Amino acid sequence: MIKFVDTLEEARNVIVTFKTGPQSTKASAMRSLLDLKQTIQQYWHFHPHNNTRKPFEPTNPAFRSSHHLALTYHLVHIFIGRPFIFEAKESTHPTPLGKGQLAISDMRDTLVLDCVRSSLAVIDIIQILCDRSGLARASYTESSTLCAALMVLLAKRMDGPNEEVEEAIAKGKALLNKMLLGIYSGNQEKAAVEALEAAVSRLNRNAQKGQGGRSKTNYANFQNWIGNKDCGVHAISRDTVTADGRSDGSPNANLDHPPPVDVYGRPRFSQAEIDEMLVLPGLEDWFNFSVVD
Repeated sequence: MIKFVDTLEEARNVIVTFKTGPQSTKASAMRSLLDLKQTIQQYWHFHPHNNTRKPFEPTNPAFRSSHHLALTYHLVHIFIGRPFIFEAKESTHPTPLGKGQLAISDMRDTLVLDCVRSSLAVIDIIQILCDRSGLARASYTESSTLCAALMVLLAKRMDGPNEEVEEAIAKGKALLNKMLLGIYSGNQEKAAVEALEAAVSRLNRNAQKGQGGRSKTNYANFQNWIGNKDCGVHAISRDTVTADGRSDGSPNANLDHPPPVDVYGRPRFSQAEIDEMLVLPGLEDWFNFSVVD
């Protein structure tokens, strides 16, 4: 566990360097993140409590602790990859601008892929705990890693329909509902999950209508909707947000102009808009530098 915590701290420092340092340091910082990822993968592969190699039975005293260790391991990959999930590509085939930039793009995609894989693994691990031993509602490890995984998968869902991701999101939401009576049921992580889920639902619903065209004012309307007080510090209640993302009684519930979509019907964002999305209430902490407050 100490090894994972130390890796999280080291990764945070490298991510800060990547985000705030000069362009000349970005390739080096990205390579450092890849090195950290590979080091922790090797460490976990040979760890005696790696339950992917030798699963523990629920009667084993180490059953829950070994799964918590696995959750923390996957949280490292989630933390390393999630700052790059909203890195926009302006086109499907970007124009090469230099070897360094192409290398950064390739390394970023690798980190994001591992981040998504670990998020899927977290959902599976917590489902195992739920089925075989029961969820520990007072466990911050279980609740925080579940929220982190859901945030990543909901963000990934913005790329377009993905059956595996959608099934994992549905499973994760059901597990999250089982934790609602826990001591962490009203925390900021849960509020951020619900805010992003509502945003994704609305974007998908608008995309299906096939309507295009958006001005800066239209995006401001979207920003106002997701940034209202129900999506901020307080969680969105199921009474005010329906399954398809509509917010009953909210003055911003209906957008006049939905976001434009690409040829596949997926919501399309510019880099500036993605940067704006990252400062919406409850999202910055999850997609920048820190694990939790």
